[in-house]
Amino acid sequence: MKSLNCQLMRLENWKRAERRQVQGELRKLAKEERKRQQAAIVEVLKSAQVVTATLTGALHHSLEGSVFDVVVIDEAAQALEAACWGALLKAPRCVLAGDHLQLPPTIISDIAARRGLARTLFERIQDLYGAGVSQMLNVQYRMNKAIMQWSSDELYDGHLTAHNSVAEHCLADLLTEAPAAKSKKPAKVPSTNTGCGFEEQQEEEGDSRTNLGEAKAVIAHVERLIAAGIAPESIGIITPYNAQVWNVHLLDWRFQTLALLVDISQPVNTAQNWGQGEGGMVALLKELRPDSVAKALEVSSVDGFQGREKEAIVISAVRCNAAQQVGFLADRRHEIAEKGLVTVKRVPVVVAHQRAPDTTHADFCPLTSSRRMNVAVTRARRHCAIVCDTETLSGGDPFLGRLVSYFEQHGEYISAAELVSEA
Repeated sequence: MKSLNCQLMRLENWKRAERRQVQGELRKLAKEERKRQQAAIVEVLKSAQVVTATLTGALHHSLEGSVFDVVVIDEAAQALEAACWGALLKAPRCVLAGDHLQLPPTIISDIAARRGLARTLFERIQDLYGAGVSQMLNVQYRMNKAIMQWSSDELYDGHLTAHNSVAEHCLADLLTEAPAAKSKKPAKVPSTNTGCGFEEQQEEEGDSRTNLGEAKAVIAHVERLIAAGIAPESIGIITPYNAQVWNVHLLDWRFQTLALLVDISQPVNTAQNWGQGEGGMVALLKELRPDSVAKALEVSSVDGFQGREKEAIVISAVRCNAAQQVGFLADRRHEIAEKGLVTVKRVPVVVAHQRAPDTTHADFCPLTSSRRMNVAVTRARRHCAIVCDTETLSGGDPFLGRLVSYFEQHGEYISAAELVSEA
């Protein structure tokens, strides 16, 4: 083909017959090459014991007519049912792996979600067949058991256990020279805004929220972590509001703890001007990161951290107001059950953890705060800190109130006034 292309380039334009002849030969050769490539692909696929693909890739023409012994769909709780069937029809048996209590598929259309598109095949199979076809994987290999236990007790009926390789690990293990006093308490940081002037702010355009004072407390905590020797790339900052992401840059000195509660109910001087940047709280947190660690220190929304993990996670809850309103952070399972829209069940899901509330009503498919907070907290391996207004969260929603109480009982507690004054 290379020689024919060179020959074609040397032919003058007026030699039309010769040019057509060479072009015809090139087309034949190109067609033959495509056939050979396709045959090679088919041969490789036939001889392969395992074929991996995305749900879309499973519909590629190279797999047309292929039949497998079994199809395994990972993260099935995040996959649209329609996307699953193309793969499922290629085998007589299937295994769906996933977690109903983490984030569901992203549905852009609220109407489509309410009419059933957000309800996954994973959920439907559980509803139809229950424990007869499901198996819970109860050993996790990421979190220290103190971080894991809240999620296990609150969402998985206490069935989760931590593998011995991670059950006791903490941030102090990452340092070559750790202090003598190693606290094994989980360190979660709820930072209360009440009385600190850390009131939430709504974007001028849009519904996202920011909290400048809380962002400052987050930054102070992260700076302490880095100063203690924790690498910036091992720290992640999560906020449910995109508007807050640019706002907080955190470093925490409590590297020896697993969980920390930061209380911002005491007055704090927030006279310094902290710019809002772009994109709400997410943008604000990114904006406040020091230049020296900006590239390494990751700040994202809950959705951005799905399926990810960091040695230390700092969560900025953002909401702080006298009315104790928490917006979409509220866990609506109890409200839905009272209205008869769903039946709240606690049964295992197919090859996963336990399932979320059964959204049997066609006109309602909520994304509860339990899923979002479950994702946020369980991204942490050795340290989880929540910076929040404890009064707003506790008064605004029972689920969030229990989260705050757990952090207070099992972790370290610190006032945001202490963090900011030392920054």
